[in-house]
Amino acid sequence: MWGSLAAQLCWLGCLASCSGGTGPATGTAHDASAAHDAPLVAAQPGAWFDGQGSLTVVGAGRRLRLVLSAPLSACGPAFQGSAGSAADLSTRASLPFHVVSEACREQHPAILLAAESETASPAELERSYHEVAHCAASDWGLTDGWVPKVVEDSDPCPLALGLGWRLPSTDELQGLTVDDRKAVAGALFDTEHDTAFSGLLLYARGPGGLSLVTLSPNAAEQAPALTDEKRARQLFGATLRCTRDLNTDPNVHALPPVLPQALECLRAQRKAQALTPETSSSKPTPELRKLQAWVELFKRAPKPGHNDAPWQELTQLLAAPALEQLAREAREERSLTEHYAELAEGLDDPAVSEGERERRHAEFDTLRKRLGGQIVHKAEGGTDRTQLAALLVHLQSVVEGAALQGKRAKHSFDFRPLQARLRELASGKVAPP
Repeated sequence: MWGSLAAQLCWLGCLASCSGGTGPATGTAHDASAAHDAPLVAAQPGAWFDGQGSLTVVGAGRRLRLVLSAPLSACGPAFQGSAGSAADLSTRASLPFHVVSEACREQHPAILLAAESETASPAELERSYHEVAHCAASDWGLTDGWVPKVVEDSDPCPLALGLGWRLPSTDELQGLTVDDRKAVAGALFDTEHDTAFSGLLLYARGPGGLSLVTLSPNAAEQAPALTDEKRARQLFGATLRCTRDLNTDPNVHALPPVLPQALECLRAQRKAQALTPETSSSKPTPELRKLQAWVELFKRAPKPGHNDAPWQELTQLLAAPALEQLAREAREERSLTEHYAELAEGLDDPAVSEGERERRHAEFDTLRKRLGGQIVHKAEGGTDRTQLAALLVHLQSVVEGAALQGKRAKHSFDFRPLQARLRELASGKVAPP
């Protein structure tokens, strides 16, 4: 048979993945001025994941509200009997998103690493985030949380993520609006895990020192006080996320610090809890593996010349119904996200009636939940769709080159049906069975 293509290519419809939630919340007087002065961005309103698991919260008018990093997971063994300063403890205990992602990737192929995330769709970025969350809990047992006293005395954010990152302030978190909180809650919600990755109770720094702030959309929910007893031990349920100033160029400090003890501490964490790696169920479909094998063999084999066998085999592989289904799903996902963006553009169009605006808002909320829920949590072929898109782009180039060579050499094989099939699959315009 013939191999795999290391690159991934998928349509990038937005900045990252978004979702919505429900429930009331209250804003503050801080909201109006912050929204007015905040930078304008290209993304639609919502909470959007990036390749590092961070959430970019975009408010009304496409104003950038806040950037929240993925949770800094805490490695429990680092706190056990360890001497040293709070900064030393923070450095030893910090497990940023990229460290956990890389540790989880082998057993969870649906997780996208940084380079792959650049061409991932919104739904794939969100699915990858939640896959990391599942792995962090089930494979590594990262559920115990941070010691608040260590967080207060050190600020692990710049130590683990680099200069420019810091603990969020209470004003920044409490200044998020009702819709901001709904979007964050919807993006983080996952019925399959209950860890810091889905938590809405965050550490923040205020005038009186370290405190807890809830981002729950429910106005009746209040953050608990950090008592002296709670500050002295690992606190379950509180999430350590970092932020950076809105006008900071994210590329200035793109490379996070090296944490040489992170993997050793992870292994100690797993051993202490007697855990074993979770067996992945996200393997590519057999049809996709065969197509990957064809590409790999073609790259290693001599040029086929007048041999029609490889092209006939490729034609047969591309006729597989499973590949047609993946192509249709990819097109449906693109259509959903495109329609979502179109609706967002005209949500409050003054030229339409109040009834039409209400209808658009209802459809917008439904699509937001569908994009953030069904596609992410139920579309098991998400990674397969990304890999198929990359393979099809590569194969179109290969076949086009072979067709030109065959034409010059007066090769008898007709590449036109093969080229048409590749275009059909790439566009997703495949007739249903």
